[in-house]
Amino acid sequence: MRAHWPVAAALVLSAALVAPAQAQTDHADVKAVLDQYRSHAGPGAAVFAGDASGTWHVTSGTASISVTRPIGSGDHFRAASQTKTFTAVVVLQLVDEGRVELDAPIERYLPGVVAGNGYDGNAITVRQLLQHTAGIARDATNPRAQADGSYTLAELVRAGLANPPQFAPGTSIGYSNVGYFIAGLLVERVTGKDVRTVFSERITVPLGLTGTSLPGPPTAPSPSRTCRGTAAAGSARSSSGTTRRPTWRCRR
Repeated sequence: MRAHWPVAAALVLSAALVAPAQAQTDHADVKAVLDQYRSHAGPGAAVFAGDASGTWHVTSGTASISVTRPIGSGDHFRAASQTKTFTAVVVLQLVDEGRVELDAPIERYLPGVVAGNGYDGNAITVRQLLQHTAGIARDATNPRAQADGSYTLAELVRAGLANPPQFAPGTSIGYSNVGYFIAGLLVERVTGKDVRTVFSERITVPLGLTGTSLPGPPTAPSPSRTCRGTAAAGSARSSSGTTRRPTWRCRR
């Protein structure tokens, strides 16, 4: 497996692609789902998947809001909340290395960060952050951008915790982007490195994900043929990062 295609559930293999027109016909049910999804999240959506016999590619809509063209198998997408998987993987690696305890309070690793406005870092565990059971607010509201338009993790956490908790820790389940911003801070604090470097060293480089990157601030070059404004199934906001929109871009 070379990389993950972050639009619906797509698995990239090295076999030859099925002819696009044939794929659209053979997988009409998938095409129907993409059409339905795009009607709510356009302008385009795609699936690139396969098995031992080959790969196939189904598209709906367009890859660009300015030029009508199908989404190609070489296009990049913002990976959005799939970055939470990267964050959780690194945290669990740190657990295996004995550097983090899942059931330890986040206060142990980020003293004074999760505090006030109804939050108590001594009552919230690392496990609860990963499982969306910590009660942390869902989103960061009106974070302050840096001069280059990017946001630091610390600022995203501050802005998120300005919103009240969803519930008491461990009493329910509530999706939280801010909880994963906190997990990103945890990774940075324990490793002493920024998440961009950590994810590269621990995930994308070892797995050969050459088309997957966490871009830097706006001055950093972006991968070519990035589908801007296109739909990524299940996307929300990313787990961590310091970019203008802290999301990864992925392709095969």
